[in-house]
Amino acid sequence: MKVIDIRLKEKEITILQSLIGRELSAIKHDPFNYVNSSSQVVQIETEDGSVYLYSFTEPLDYFGTIEDVAVWTLEEKRYSFVDQKELVRTPFKTTIRGVEIVQENQRLFERGKQIYDVWLTRGIVFDFGDRQLSFEKAVWFSEDIYIQRGYDLAKKFSKVEAFINSDWNESIVAECSRETIALEKIVENYTHFLYYRQGFGKILYESRNTDSKKWFSSPDFMLKKDYLRIISNNKGVSYISDEALKFCNTNFSVKQKKEDVAGLQIADNIAYIIARSMSPSLNELPYVNINLPKLSMKKSVSQKSITISNGGSYHQNHHNNNSRYSTKNKKEYIHSKHNNRL
Repeated sequence: MKVIDIRLKEKEITILQSLIGRELSAIKHDPFNYVNSSSQVVQIETEDGSVYLYSFTEPLDYFGTIEDVAVWTLEEKRYSFVDQKELVRTPFKTTIRGVEIVQENQRLFERGKQIYDVWLTRGIVFDFGDRQLSFEKAVWFSEDIYIQRGYDLAKKFSKVEAFINSDWNESIVAECSRETIALEKIVENYTHFLYYRQGFGKILYESRNTDSKKWFSSPDFMLKKDYLRIISNNKGVSYISDEALKFCNTNFSVKQKKEDVAGLQIADNIAYIIARSMSPSLNELPYVNINLPKLSMKKSVSQKSITISNGGSYHQNHHNNNSRYSTKNKKEYIHSKHNNRL
């Protein structure tokens, strides 16, 4: 099986997530003549400076033939060709409340055996709370970046059926699925879950690090930093007060798979059982996204686990009132400070 990964890298995703909470001053792009697209570059201006979304074609294996395939990068560097373009400045002057990164997985099977596993970044969505801005790679060979404004923009991206229903040989079966990276939504939903059940709890994450010596540039460190940014500054969360975030979420821990943590094993095992009941083919199991319902455990503790499709598992638990702070007092404090806003 051939594996190709042209998604945005961890460092680039970190740059995007660092924009949350900042003001988007404007974007610069090619003039919109026939379609809303910009060739090769979009400049994203914030209050602290600019980053550049680039789209360049590279010769790559495109399912059996070498073709020019568009590859995205996100950089703070401004290349000289940008100065030669007559870019149009579109102002926004609004705070970025969240960022969604839409990753796409394309798979080819020949007579039941998987022969290609391709990952790419389909698009990026900036959420401003009342509206959104998106950038999409709509055509695999095009350097054009498609730009939209509106609501639920990830749903308006080109459909996965375009890949599935391409003109493949009779012996080929194509599959395609998408996942969205949005830690803010996971924390926000979990806080809702805890708040309305008068609980508080922690998130336990299964490590994705490959080199323990590079902790400050590792995926685990970046994710924990994003979590602390959300909890500390309410960044990227639209409908939860900062007091509720701080009181309901007590900790974020990272554990290695070899530590054999019970909650993480439960998350994996139940997800596998549900996936198997949904799919007759074991080949499809890694691509099923599942949100698990609450799982009742012992007397004073109930547990909830969420398995997400990029390989990480979140083990979440909330406790009863046998705690240093009573949940009732926490709720009264939050309500008094924010007039029942959640």
